[in-house]
Amino acid sequence: LLGTRYFFPYVNGRYTGYTLYVNESYANTKGFEINLNVNPDKYFSGSVTYTYSVAKGSASSEEENYPGTQASTQLYYLDFDQTHVFNAIGSFTIPEGEGPELFGGFPLANMDFNLIFKANSGYPYTAGGRDAGLVIKNALREPAQQSFDLLFGKELKVFGTMRVRLFAEVLNLLNTKNIVYVYRDSGSPDYTQGSFSLEYMRDPSNYGPPRSVRIGTSVKF
Repeated sequence: LLGTRYFFPYVNGRYTGYTLYVNESYANTKGFEINLNVNPDKYFSGSVTYTYSVAKGSASSEEENYPGTQASTQLYYLDFDQTHVFNAIGSFTIPEGEGPELFGGFPLANMDFNLIFKANSGYPYTAGGRDAGLVIKNALREPAQQSFDLLFGKELKVFGTMRVRLFAEVLNLLNTKNIVYVYRDSGSPDYTQGSFSLEYMRDPSNYGPPRSVRIGTSVKF
């Protein structure tokens, strides 16, 4: 990682300060990834991905050891360290001319349904607040996160070779309240020390997006 140093060269009879990025911090990332893809038939397919990694170093960014601060002499979990990441996708596709027949046609033909599950560990953070005492940097963890997404669509033929796809996405299908930020003094997304109002402490941005629905279309020529 890069670090920063401040210099004062003597130029044209006066000292001029400037910041220079130098290679002085250290970081390493270790881990492995497992991928599994399955296609049992023309209707079903799926994939599973799991990643395990550990990122440690003496600084999480090039400006952490800015002049005036003391560089770390110990390796700690970096701000972007995420131990476990898991993704699973299941797909069901109905080809053209197949599916339930209704009035001599196949209304569900050329449709696809996709269910996506995502889960990951929380990021590390350092305890803070007036009662924190002696703490180890990034020794605590934010809560893990998980969500389901549902995507489905249907393709229609129009005007010869032109194809129109109608699709919908339901993100965070179960409306899970994922915590993305906690106050360093309490470890809670809803409470922090000090004389703050409930409206201030219960910041909605401390949680991930709620359930949302997107509807769209695409055209192929």
